[in-house]
Amino acid sequence: MIPVDLGSAHVGIDKDPDTCPICKHKIVPNAVYNHANARHPKGFFQRLYRVYECPNEECSELYIAYYDLQTGRRASTSGINSYELKFVEPTCVDSSVIPQEIIDISSQYVRIKIQAEEAEQRSLSEVSGIAYRKALEFLVKDYAIHCAPEKEKEIKVKALSKVIKTQFKDSPRIVAAAERAAWLGNDETHYIRKWTNHDIQDLKRLLSIVEHLITTEEQLKQYEKELQPS
Repeated sequence: MIPVDLGSAHVGIDKDPDTCPICKHKIVPNAVYNHANARHPKGFFQRLYRVYECPNEECSELYIAYYDLQTGRRASTSGINSYELKFVEPTCVDSSVIPQEIIDISSQYVRIKIQAEEAEQRSLSEVSGIAYRKALEFLVKDYAIHCAPEKEKEIKVKALSKVIKTQFKDSPRIVAAAERAAWLGNDETHYIRKWTNHDIQDLKRLLSIVEHLITTEEQLKQYEKELQPS
C-alpha cells in the first residue's frame, strides 16, 4: 500500500497508474496533488482523486486517477483506510486504422466507429456494441448508395437486412459478413441475446471483414479502369 497525505487525514492507495493515458508509455508517474470528496458520516472518504504528471518529456501531461474506498479493507498495521485505483482521465483513444476507400464512401461511418471505440475503451460496454451496430448500418447503406446512387431514397428507408440481401446479391462474401455482423449487432440492442457464444469482439472482427471486402472491391474496380487490355 502506498501512503497518501491528505492534510487532515492519512490514507493508502493500492497502486499508482503505471501507464500514461495520454502518450500510452509505461511510466513511474509524479503525483502532484491529492484530494478527497466530502467525508462519509462514519468519518471516511468515499473517493480519492490524485493528479499525476507524466515524466515522459515528450508528453508531460497531467491526468487524474480516481480511487474508491475498499470496503472492509484496512491496513493491518496502521489501520488507515485503503483505496483502489478505478480509472484515469483523460484518455487518448486508440482508434483503428480505416482505409481511405472507406473514408471516401462513408465519413459518418468513420465518426460513429471512432465513438464506438472510445466508448469501449472507457468500459462503456452497454453502449459500445450498439454504436458498432449503428456504424455497420451506415457503412452498408452508404456503400449501397455509392454503388447505386439512383436508389438512394429507397436504400435509406429500407431495413438493413434487406439492403444487404438485395444490393449485394452479386457479392456473396459481403452478404455473409454483413449479415452476421448485423445479427451480432442486433444482439447488442435486444433484451435477450440470441448468439450467446459470440460477443462484441466477434462483431468488431466481422465489421473489419466488411471493411476489407469493400476496400478490396473498390481497389479492384480502380485497377480495372486503369488497366485495360490493348
